[in-house]
Amino acid sequence: TELKQEKVGGQGWSVDAVGDSGQGAGVHLQVHMTELKDWLNVPELRTFSGRATYTTHISVSQAELNHAGRVLLDLGKVRVAADVKVNGVDAGQLVTQPFSLNIRPMLHPGDNVLKITVANTLSNYASTIHLRKTSFGRPNKCRPLSSGLLGPVVLKYEKNAS
Repeated sequence: TELKQEKVGGQGWSVDAVGDSGQGAGVHLQVHMTELKDWLNVPELRTFSGRATYTTHISVSQAELNHAGRVLLDLGKVRVAADVKVNGVDAGQLVTQPFSLNIRPMLHPGDNVLKITVANTLSNYASTIHLRKTSFGRPNKCRPLSSGLLGPVVLKYEKNAS
């Protein structure tokens, strides 16, 4: 039984990305997002391929922890895969829907640090490479694809099953 649901990331997200983009290979980008966005809509990340770590804080009370048997972290939409850490502890890797897992064992009363590392494909970086024309005379070029943590990210407090 669900006791409570709350949106995560109200203070925004710090995004630290390392990979390849139209700016070059091995770039390190830092972006602050007030709300989650597709990388296609963030100029610095539009042609980025690699790993980006989203960091935010969540506050949990002792009472919430006492009453919840499970606390599910639901990431919503993710393009393409995610690795989750809570307070520096590995919570799991997610590569398919549903992008959710129980983080109750990693939470403590007060401030908790949530880090979600998302990896995408090479398509976005490949879109910056101009290749020779195909045998049909058309340019051979990839298009950047939807990428990143799209959310919404939600905590779902659930009661123990009796």
